[in-house]
Amino acid sequence: LFASLAQTVLKFPRAFWPADKDFFGRVAAEDEKKGLFFMAWNFLPVTGSPIIVLLSSGAAADELEQMPDSMVMQMARKSLAKVWSGADTSLVFWRTLRVKRRWGGDFNVCCLCTQHIQM
Repeated sequence: LFASLAQTVLKFPRAFWPADKDFFGRVAAEDEKKGLFFMAWNFLPVTGSPIIVLLSSGAAADELEQMPDSMVMQMARKSLAKVWSGADTSLVFWRTLRVKRRWGGDFNVCCLCTQHIQM
């Protein structure tokens, strides 16, 4: 059995990360859960909108599935603010986005692999 993977989708007013990078990662501080928001995919080149998809894995992903979306978003913004100090991490239209796919609880609709390819 594979470890859990949680995706958290965030849309911002503007990109505060390098727009030419497809992804970036971060190493969790010692006091943080390993696997929490360890990688971010830049969807700006693909969608034309300043969207980041944050990945979490293992026990961190399992814990995110149990949390309310508002708490997950707050944690994600805090994590991004550590990487990009001074960045405006205020969100736009976050309530209209499905913040995370609950892979464990949504098993019937989540048995697939996704790819995001710029056309």
